[in-house]
Amino acid sequence: MEHRRGTRLAIDDEAVPNSTSTGEATFALSELARRASAGRLVWRDLVVNHARLHTDLGPPADLNPRISTPADLNLDKASA
Repeated sequence: MEHRRGTRLAIDDEAVPNSTSTGEATFALSELARRASAGRLVWRDLVVNHARLHTDLGPPADLNPRISTPADLNLDKASA
């Protein structure tokens, strides 16, 4: 997800399955995300620091005090 403050992982409520005019499977912003002016979906092939990403993600987000909002999953931080 790209938005005015950077790049982060999209959460389930922001992306919905979609298909192109040729039938290729893809994703689109959900109605909820469009109404919230959430930004835009982009596909990025990134090299990330997997150890840092796993540390930031686990335990589950609802039990992890370092993750209180989706913005805390900012990919720019994870690749540092």
